[in-house]
Amino acid sequence: WSYSNTNYQLAGLVAEAAGGRPLHQLVRETLLNPIGVTTPFLDQYEAPTGPLPGGWSGGTVNVMDVRASTYSAAWAAGAYFATPEALARWWQGLMTGQLVGPASLSAMMTTVGPEGYGLGIVRRQLVGRPVWSHTGEIRGFSSVAAFDTARRFTVVLIANENPAPVTLIAGALVSVAATVASP
Repeated sequence: WSYSNTNYQLAGLVAEAAGGRPLHQLVRETLLNPIGVTTPFLDQYEAPTGPLPGGWSGGTVNVMDVRASTYSAAWAAGAYFATPEALARWWQGLMTGQLVGPASLSAMMTTVGPEGYGLGIVRRQLVGRPVWSHTGEIRGFSSVAAFDTARRFTVVLIANENPAPVTLIAGALVSVAATVASP
């Protein structure tokens, strides 16, 4: 077993074939609109819903001038732009069963391989706390979303820098949030 962006591309193609509509329409109708999240957009297929930050590489090179080729190539594997608030609301909705049924969420949480990878999510420990998580990296950007299973809260960090220590910072945020979140 090994992580592969190609698998996300194939999943996008399967979704389009099964749903009979372009991926961005399917995602909006089934995964965003039901919980009132409107700002994410699939780059090159939908118009930006707000101003875009510059993506940086190595702290010195603004890489947004190549946005069209870089992010269109990522498509289902990472061409969505979202605000931290929108991603947190979406992740919380996913992990609390608002977006998929119990059987689908259970299937997503069935892990393979030594890294604890399920269907699009990873079971890991952040600062000793069990979380379900996913990271993202693309030229100029890094992100992580983590759902604390015991306290049922979500932490999201998006940086317009790649590489960036988003998982390390998210771990610190999970540690702080766990002390104030109610079970």
